[in-house]
Amino acid sequence: MSISRILKAAVSAIAFTIINFLAPYSYADNIPDSDTRNLIAGFGTAAISKNLMNTAPVKNEVTMAIDPAQAAAFNPANSPLIGQLTRDLLMKIAKLGKDKNNDALSLAWTPDAKMDPDLAKDPLKAIDANALLGPVIYSDAEKTQAKYVIDAFSSSLLPLDTVNFAQLVSGLSGDKNANLIAKLHEKRTQSYLATLRVYLAGQAAVANNLYQLYVERQAIDPAKVSADPALKAAAQVLGSLSPLKLESFMATRRILDKNWNAGLLTENPATLEREKVLLAAETLAEAFQTRMTLERLQLTMSLLLLTLNQQARVQLQNQAQSLSNPSASQLTG
Repeated sequence: MSISRILKAAVSAIAFTIINFLAPYSYADNIPDSDTRNLIAGFGTAAISKNLMNTAPVKNEVTMAIDPAQAAAFNPANSPLIGQLTRDLLMKIAKLGKDKNNDALSLAWTPDAKMDPDLAKDPLKAIDANALLGPVIYSDAEKTQAKYVIDAFSSSLLPLDTVNFAQLVSGLSGDKNANLIAKLHEKRTQSYLATLRVYLAGQAAVANNLYQLYVERQAIDPAKVSADPALKAAAQVLGSLSPLKLESFMATRRILDKNWNAGLLTENPATLEREKVLLAAETLAEAFQTRMTLERLQLTMSLLLLTLNQQARVQLQNQAQSLSNPSASQLTG
């Protein structure tokens, strides 16, 4: 075969390949149907030539079913119904509710502070979890109620008596530092300190969880709001702010907005696609918050398991001692 024939064949093959490669890209513009010409998402000759990228396709309206019941489903945790049901049950459990003065002393009295007058009128709020979890931002009165609930949960009303080792060895003769070291090396002292540390670590985790809920509902300092343009803009819409109030607004502002629901029926696909991207970004932020909450839950569940294991450890130690020294166990039994 001559070189000229080889070149002609090669050129023909390349031309055929190029034509077939480019065909899909020109196909859409060559088909004379309305749906193709009026595509929105960056294609369509009609939309590009007439600068109609922000308008809905001709005779192709966007429709969507709207269920207003979704917005009505948001019910605050501190609703009167929940509060009343809680009140009725707790009054039955503690046999309270007949004497308001006695109720106030039983539920809201503290040994180191004057009783709050608002709690004296409604002492149930001093132990009701709804007082801690219900508001998205605390008023001054609600802040006090929440602190009372945390005190009730954390056992701070009855502090634990702990050993002062420096005072314990102060009456011993000889070198005080040597006596202290010897005391700390005693097995019963080490057992006490280990148990104390486990107990306080558990209490600290509980208090941390409770104060996390408390801080989320604390009003943000107005000075910080004024210094942050984003917070300042949000405050103009929402008034006083708390971290939880901001999150609640971001999560519910669309479903509670009738104009947004109505806009879904008229907006063009390009605008709706941008809305979806924004929603996806906000969803990622909420997913991260959920992840942090799950970590706290994992810690709390681990502490519960460790507490159960600690009880099993004590039983194992007693059983091991009984097997190793049966005569002593018979005497103590």
